[in-house]
Amino acid sequence: MKIITILSAALLLFSCASKKNAENESKKGNKAENGLDIIKVKATTGQFAKASDPISSIDTVFIDGNTMYIDLTYGGGCKDHEFQLIGSLAIAKSYPPIRGIQLVHKANEDNCRALVRKRLEVNIEEIAYQQEEGSEIYLSLEGWKERIKYTYQSK
Repeated sequence: MKIITILSAALLLFSCASKKNAENESKKGNKAENGLDIIKVKATTGQFAKASDPISSIDTVFIDGNTMYIDLTYGGGCKDHEFQLIGSLAIAKSYPPIRGIQLVHKANEDNCRALVRKRLEVNIEEIAYQQEEGSEIYLSLEGWKERIKYTYQSK
């Protein structure tokens, strides 16, 4: 009889822990196919930020439709970090035109030393050259070696 009681209690505790783990996973958000947590960001145009906390590295940048994906690594691990993508108001006159973009990182005074990897999913419609099907622009991201070609796609 004691064994049945102990097994029932263990089963009950295990099911509670599993539910709590499932709730925590759903709060983290979506995961990319490479396993990175995704942070959704909306790009804006304006003046570049004067201050930004450091980013260890920008590992991958690519565009799919009107969404830019940025895989990055930064130091922290104890607090939530915030990101913003700002497109310069000035556009270089070339064909296609070129717009500088800045990734702003706010670490919220996270002094932990873990290396954190995340994927930013950025809606970049606002930084398109023109919001017309096929409108092209090169985006020059600070900290990334190559220009990124963006072709606006209507919904």
